[in-house]
Amino acid sequence: FNEAAGNGGGLANLGSAGVEVSTISSNAADGMGGGIYQDAFAGDLGLTNVTVYRNGAGDGGGLYWPGGSLAMTNPVLADSVSGGDCSGAPPSRGHNLASDLSCDLTGPGDLQQMQPMLTELKVYLDSGIRSHFPLDGSPLDGAGDPAATPPVDQNGTNTAAAPTFIGSTAKLPMGTVLGTGRLYQSQTNGFHIYDTVLHHEVAAYPTQEAGNWLVVNPDGTRLYSMYGEDVNVYEIDGDTLTPAGQFHRYGLLGFDISPSG
Repeated sequence: FNEAAGNGGGLANLGSAGVEVSTISSNAADGMGGGIYQDAFAGDLGLTNVTVYRNGAGDGGGLYWPGGSLAMTNPVLADSVSGGDCSGAPPSRGHNLASDLSCDLTGPGDLQQMQPMLTELKVYLDSGIRSHFPLDGSPLDGAGDPAATPPVDQNGTNTAAAPTFIGSTAKLPMGTVLGTGRLYQSQTNGFHIYDTVLHHEVAAYPTQEAGNWLVVNPDGTRLYSMYGEDVNVYEIDGDTLTPAGQFHRYGLLGFDISPSG
């Protein structure tokens, strides 16, 4: 969520840089290189297991590369909101994915004009890192270069169960992932929902029985609230809460949600 009035919304490389098992997401540049800008006179740039996703620029929404030394292995360059996924047809070492044809990928195992099938930004609770996790059936799973795949992904997850992958994350651990950017607060006058990226309140439900105990299920679709002797259930749709049921439990002191939800 960075913005540049010039070039390089996420990263502007004017020297030499190496980016590994990282996410560069939702950045914008008025000039070139919404996600990554490589200066024409810069040194080396290396990208290994990097997810460059939903960035935008006037040219090179994901990556602007005018020439020079570039090594790309196992990156995602996808869904740029403007400027295309690439500018300059960067050289590929193989096993890259782009959602359009602007990167002109011709290396072994390269995937072009293909959707990576990623989640919205989600927080992995063990690391606190926001990532775009591959969904079931994603072409990223098992498509990476075995010789270059890191032993752990961006969130520190051991990749033995998914030894090859493209992008920064190997899999979606649903039991420990929550939708990012939302804080649910319970007060005596109802629920309040805050955007933790833009730091402001986005919704309030003053007439709901918020109670003093809140739990959101792992996939972020339901909120459970203890109020007095009852547990109230709400469906979560964006910033909208809809009552979905109530359970009466006398003497309830607290509760939690199992990893499976």
